Amino acid sequence: MATNGSFVTNEKEGRSLTFNWSIASQDIANNTSTINWKLVGSGSVGGYVYAGTFSVVINGSTVYSSATRIQVQIGSVIASGTMAIPHNSDGSKHFSASVSAAVYDYAVNVWGSGSWDLTTIPRASSFTLSNSNFTIGNSITITISRASTNFTHTILLTFGNYSPILSSGVGTSYTWQTANDLSGMASRIPNATSGIGTVTVRTYNGTTLIGTASKSFTANLSSTVLPACGALSVSEANSIVSALSAGYIKGQSKLLIAIEHQMVIMVQRLQDIK
Repeated sequence: MATNGSFVTNEKEGRSLTFNWSIASQDIANNTSTINWKLVGSGSVGGYVYAGTFSVVINGSTVYSSATRIQVQIGSVIASGTMAIPHNSDGSKHFSASVSAAVYDYAVNVWGSGSWDLTTIPRASSFTLSNSNFTIGNSITITISRASTNFTHTILLTFGNYSPILSSGVGTSYTWQTANDLSGMASRIPNATSGIGTVTVRTYNGTTLIGTASKSFTANLSSTVLPACGALSVSEANSIVSALSAGYIKGQSKLLIAIEHQMVIMVQRLQDIK
């Protein structure tokens, strides 16, 4: 990644022009780099020479154009300035610059160009979860590392088709009270005691989305919310399962379905033991 660069045009009778640039600053919040640039006389032969017209194009924009003929010698500053260059949404930026001029003659006879990759500007904030394998009901701290104090974040949960927004306008930390999502998450794993979900952090500068980051987690149901019963014989367990199966219709209580599921597991285990 470049923080400065230069190129030299071809020579006309020992005279050429040199273009230089360097990064003056980078605006992380606005995702731009500001460069200083300068066009100076150069070459292998000293003394003054008349030159003009001139044209300087940076990142597709003409930043200097003049038809005035001036005296130029090695080291003479022909033109200089600053330019803000927007970066891509991921913070990267490749840009080019070109120069053309007429040296000695009135027609353009020297040219030069160059291209560079600017130092990448960090974009999407990164984050960590205090625990990525937890029991639903625990508090999980989401710690966010952001590139600018101007950045805020929206935190989303995805667990099956359960996808609420946990919080918006977050700066650097948020405590997720997973107990608030017990019902929504537990109902997405009716036939299991755990499931895999995702936390996504969207990074904003004002109302502009500038990046996202995601992390997976495993959420477990607490034993206190799982159906339990005392010891049963195989015949007793089979009888209960049969009664439950006959006692509900499709679409009835998920609790009843969960109890039946647990009873089936018990029957299987008792049969294995037997």
